[in-house]
Amino acid sequence: MIDNVVQSFSAASISSQTSVAISNLSPSAAAAMETLISAVNLEATLAVTIVPTALNDALAAITAEILQIQAEGGQVPPELEALAQELEQIKAASLPSLVASE
Repeated sequence: MIDNVVQSFSAASISSQTSVAISNLSPSAAAAMETLISAVNLEATLAVTIVPTALNDALAAITAEILQIQAEGGQVPPELEALAQELEQIKAASLPSLVASE
């Protein structure tokens, strides 16, 4: 999960679309994204615990922002939708697959 966040949001690899989305976030969503990006730079023993929570918080904040725009009848910017999808993909890729026992 940490590697996925680093790959998506490091200064060297962040897309211009993602950069635009982050720069236009509400203060609470921007703080959640900043926390996520900062958390991956913590010592590994701390990051393992904090990054999943920070990812969930960022995803919740971005989702809330999208829902607010929709509730007000506004058009959700495509870069904001792309950011939400990117966070969701990181989360989905990081979850261990579940195997049903027989």
